[in-house]
Amino acid sequence: MHTLSSLPEDILIIICRELLIQDIFHLGSTNHILAKFVLNNSTYICHSIARNTFPNATLLVRLPASGPPDFTWLKSLVPKYLAGVLVDRYRLASPYVCFDIYYIPIQSPIGDLPRARIENGLCVSKRLSDICLEVYRQPHSHVPKRPLKVRLKRALLLGFQKHPHGSTVDITKRRERETLRLRMTYLYSLERRDIEDYELLLSLLYSAFRTNQNPKNDYCGATRPRYVGLDIF
Repeated sequence: MHTLSSLPEDILIIICRELLIQDIFHLGSTNHILAKFVLNNSTYICHSIARNTFPNATLLVRLPASGPPDFTWLKSLVPKYLAGVLVDRYRLASPYVCFDIYYIPIQSPIGDLPRARIENGLCVSKRLSDICLEVYRQPHSHVPKRPLKVRLKRALLLGFQKHPHGSTVDITKRRERETLRLRMTYLYSLERRDIEDYELLLSLLYSAFRTNQNPKNDYCGATRPRYVGLDIF
């Protein structure tokens, strides 16, 4: 029985060059032989995969100056692309301004600085998400208990434990408390610039889901637009 890993290397390279980013990582996770082959031939396939995944983003998929493209470079394109979309998407948050061009197109090199800041903010957001995943993957027995004074105070006030130790609610509260503690520790360890980039990311995400009509204002049936965008750039 012939399998994909039994094909000649030149055929495998041609197949891999036609895939997308998510496809190549799924392929590598199915077979350790394929994973080793993909890693060893990343120089020949990564740039084609990037062009397939982002066909119109010529600025994004330009070859790195540091060396030949590899999977580290390929994975870094995902937050870069999201950053470019958010910066370009900001035009839709403020359509009622008196300028012809007031946004930064995704293909414009003048947006490298704000896109780099958004990318850094996305990395911070990814780490915060990973902290939550790590806590929830821990067994119940490894989740820290609630502080003793909290348990005693609740027992003295109520005379009983509403959510006894080991219950689903108790474990969830403990996981959330541990997640918050680790996230705060991580945020306090960041540089001021990283925090500012994360705040900039949140501002852009907030503006992406906002409308230009405030439903709390009554205009007597009129649909007069209301500018709610942020002057970030």
